[in-house]
Formats: sequence, structure tokens, C-alpha cells
Amino acid sequence: MKKKFILAGILAILIITGFSQNDSSKIIKAKNPLSFQKGKSEFVISGFFRLRAEMQQNYNAKIYGTETTESFLLSRIRLNMEYRYANCLKVFAEIQDARVAGSSFSDKDFQYKNNPFHDPFDINKLYFSYKPFDSVEIIIGRQALNIENRRVFGLIES
Repeated sequence: MKKKFILAGILAILIITGFSQNDSSKIIKAKNPLSFQKGKSEFVISGFFRLRAEMQQNYNAKIYGTETTESFLLSRIRLNMEYRYANCLKVFAEIQDARVAGSSFSDKDFQYKNNPFHDPFDINKLYFSYKPFDSVEIIIGRQALNIENRRVFGLIES
């Protein structure tokens, strides 16, 4: 029953995504799904949910190179909150919950319980931005560092 559920999930995701292997795919976000404005201030709440099925043949995270097949479903929920004031001040926070279903390993199988697929709660991004001029922006906090749309180091966006 468990394998049928995983295979059905994999098939549904492949059909929905059109067999896409492009890592640079854009996530479609609703335009200001929940926005509150008063004067020069604006508060926006948004987020998204992602499911990804994986099937790895001749590999599993505990025992490398065996004849085993590892199949599991990854889920991720992100909630974004953003406060802007007069296009010069911004506070942004993004919290994330990531889980795995159908996996043969648990948190105990990893050193210090550092399971790469299970992250029940995390502050993914939290930063403050000040823009004194149109061409200058100062950002302080936890963020992804990108140069020309390429990640240098920091958070992995996928």
C-alpha cells in the first residue's frame, strides 16, 4: 500500500510538472495574496507549498551503493511576511517547514539528528533592508547571496 501511494504521488507530480528537470524553474506566486496598506506602510503575507517525489535506484542515504531503491515524498511549506515603509525600509521574514514521507530512514540514522530531508521549523530568511537612494540598498540579516541570479553561498533555493 505504501509503495502504491508513493508511485501514485510520483506519477502525479511528473504529470503536473511536465517531466521538467530544470532547476531554475520559477515558482508562480500570487500577486499580493494578502496585503494591508495604511499611508506609506504596507504589510504583505504570502507563501507556498511544494511537493517533490524522489526515487533513487541503487542508492540510499544510509548505505551507499547497494541494490536498494529509495522512494520518498518531500514536502515544504513557506510563509513569507514583509513590511515596507515608503519604498526605503523593508523587513522580510520567511519561515519554513520541511518533511519527508515514505523514507526508510529517520532522524536517528544521521549524526546529531541532522537529517537533510527533515526540517520541522526553520527561519529561512530574516533581513532588514534600507534604501537611502534609488541606486543604494543596505541589507542586513539572513538571506541568499546572489550575483547575477546565481547563488554564491548561503541558502539553497530550490
